[in-house]
Amino acid sequence: MVEMKQDIPNGESVQVLMFDQDGGPDPVHDIRMNWASPQNLNITYRGNTPITFQAIKAFGKDVTVEKLP
Repeated sequence: MVEMKQDIPNGESVQVLMFDQDGGPDPVHDIRMNWASPQNLNITYRGNTPITFQAIKAFGKDVTVEKLP
């Protein structure tokens, strides 16, 4: 699970990415998050676990997800 938190004191957080809890034969690993710009959070990962939830926007910021080979 990946969450994003508002950048203010006591800011709320929201879930932006969740993977299937069962995992599978090739579980998710090597999750990396990078702010590609002040408005775009880029998340990359390896593994074959299905995504069960993916936000495309949170707190006015775009969220992109990429599965790496």
